[in-house]
Amino acid sequence: MARQRFIWPTIWSDPVFGRLKPDEQVFFIGLFSIADDDGRLLADPAHLRAQIFAYKDYSLKKVKAIRDAVVREVSSAHLYSAHGQEYIALLKWRRYQKPKYPKASVIPPPFLQDSGNPGGTLEESSAKLPPQGWVGLGWDGKRKTFERPTTVDTVDNLLVFAGNVGLTTTQRDEAMQLPVHLVDEAIRRTERFHPENQAAYFCAVVRDFAAARQSKVLPLEERLESFTRNVRHALTDDELALELREKGADETLVARLLSITKEAA
Repeated sequence: MARQRFIWPTIWSDPVFGRLKPDEQVFFIGLFSIADDDGRLLADPAHLRAQIFAYKDYSLKKVKAIRDAVVREVSSAHLYSAHGQEYIALLKWRRYQKPKYPKASVIPPPFLQDSGNPGGTLEESSAKLPPQGWVGLGWDGKRKTFERPTTVDTVDNLLVFAGNVGLTTTQRDEAMQLPVHLVDEAIRRTERFHPENQAAYFCAVVRDFAAARQSKVLPLEERLESFTRNVRHALTDDELALELREKGADETLVARLLSITKEAA
């Protein structure tokens, strides 16, 4: 179980970390010290006391109170239940920790508890995923070959991404209504933009994917106008024009959509 973990110097100037009480700060550092290589760990107070507060005479009630205070204050420390057991997942794990020889987690991945899918399962199970090399319709309605993503990987990727860009629970719920290959596609397309604009852009892409699935006969111009209004404030003219061209708009339509949204702004 020997492994190394990084404590970044920026933690000491982080305002969220600074608001924690001393015991809570030690607890938070303890979380990523004992988490597995996917940033997950058992959240049982007895386990946490033995691992983090072994030399403190703390009651289980006190340890649970510290745990609950930290997960309330630190949004990237996600407390969840799976199969009757409580776990914590550190949603920004991949940003700060880079295990050299990572081992796959034996702990089930987290998912939104109000989604009806405890234990990290998506609405669309892995049994329904397209096979390797599956050809289907992409976000633009054109035929495309998709790699086969795994349900666990998609849940992990979305939770990390959501923690990094600040998606709300509702926004994450909306994304999880899509098939996993479209969730992966939305994240991939979003990551090329400036971090401050990623949340707005991601939500616009998710809504666009959902609209395309619900109404495949929706005219291209109408779909693109709705997409443009959703994402306009997050992109520059050049970025938006590029997106519209990739979605099939000709130069005349690109110019018209840019002028409409400018007037609306």
